[in-house]
Amino acid sequence: MSNEAVAIRLCPVKQFLPVRKLKLHPNNPRQISKERLEELKQSIVNKGFYQPILVWKKGGVILAGNHRY
Repeated sequence: MSNEAVAIRLCPVKQFLPVRKLKLHPNNPRQISKERLEELKQSIVNKGFYQPILVWKKGGVILAGNHRY
């Protein structure tokens, strides 16, 4: 393992929204297989995730993190 410094970009939380107010982006072209979704769920349960789900405040549309949602 290298002794180089690692830069971590932090995203300050400006506001939390209830999950019930989130909406999938209608033009999201990416789909996820059931197997991959199950792997993702287990990864989140076991490890958590470090990037927030990015949401457009106006309308609660998810811009990044559709699968984690």
